[in-house]
Amino acid sequence: LPDSREQVAGDVSLPQFGLSSDKYAELVKSCSIVYHLAAVASFTLTFQQLKAANVDGAVHVLRFACASVPAKTVHHVSTLSVFGDWQRSEQRAESPFPFQARWRIKRR
Repeated sequence: LPDSREQVAGDVSLPQFGLSSDKYAELVKSCSIVYHLAAVASFTLTFQQLKAANVDGAVHVLRFACASVPAKTVHHVSTLSVFGDWQRSEQRAESPFPFQARWRIKRR
């Protein structure tokens, strides 16, 4: 298969990643899979300092994925367990994914 991946410079903390409406619409139409690795990974910043990139950014990525029918598959890479030994976590006994969230994204 030919390499059809494209990197696009944008800011996940901004609606439409800070892209022009035309570029965003082009990506919605042409993209089939999303790999979301963008984050501010700091264990010393406050939630308010991290929210735009990490929370709002995830919402913007999911809105992008849901902007077409069918919705795009999103592969999300998180830094949740990079600090510490998650294999010894008491929560691991219940589930390998101790923090589960349900996302509800409203289509605009």
